[in-house]
Amino acid sequence: MANSISKRNRNNSGNGTARSRARAEIANSRNLATSAAGENRTPRRVISVFGSSRAQEGSELYTEALRVGRLLGQSGFDVMTGGYSGVMEAASRGAHETGAHVIGVAMRVFGETVNPYVIDEVTVRDFPGRLRQLVDMVDGYVVMRGGMGTLAELTWAWQKLWLKMLPARPFVLLGHHWRRVLDSWLENLIVDPTDYKCMTLVDTPEQASAFLTEYFSRPSAPAPLSK
Repeated sequence: MANSISKRNRNNSGNGTARSRARAEIANSRNLATSAAGENRTPRRVISVFGSSRAQEGSELYTEALRVGRLLGQSGFDVMTGGYSGVMEAASRGAHETGAHVIGVAMRVFGETVNPYVIDEVTVRDFPGRLRQLVDMVDGYVVMRGGMGTLAELTWAWQKLWLKMLPARPFVLLGHHWRRVLDSWLENLIVDPTDYKCMTLVDTPEQASAFLTEYFSRPSAPAPLSK
């Protein structure tokens, strides 16, 4: 069994313009801060945050994702998301507020603008390309509540880690609902409890951040993937 520790649609062109302006202002301030810090900034580990694009500002899930982003940034991590709304926006926003670097993986077919907290926008052609960026090019994962897209990201990461197609890295599932999901898979699919060994279940953003911090403080922890 898994270890256990207790993605925006523009409503109209006016909103799109406001978002573009906000993003430009945020990017400018971020660039100034980066320049002031110098080009030889110590590489930081990048954590992908997965979760629903439907989470609305003010909702419990959005607020939790905002907290995740802030805690990751405060703990010295940069953040990558699918780049759009909901959990992706909230985690990006929280990380940006701490000065962390925020990467968004956009897909051409969506034809949307990424949320204004994304500093580095990576544009890909299709879903496999998006999954490769979000899963292969990061140091770890936090998976929050979501739907089809989140399940695709979770299972892609899970299979690649289980098959050792990627080096071991922390794979955190945040929320008590994941226990019920994993139990249901054990009951209804052809899954063995040992298949969950690469996953760690936590209940709160604080536990997720603490686990990641402890994981990378180990002497055996790999160097950051980021250059």
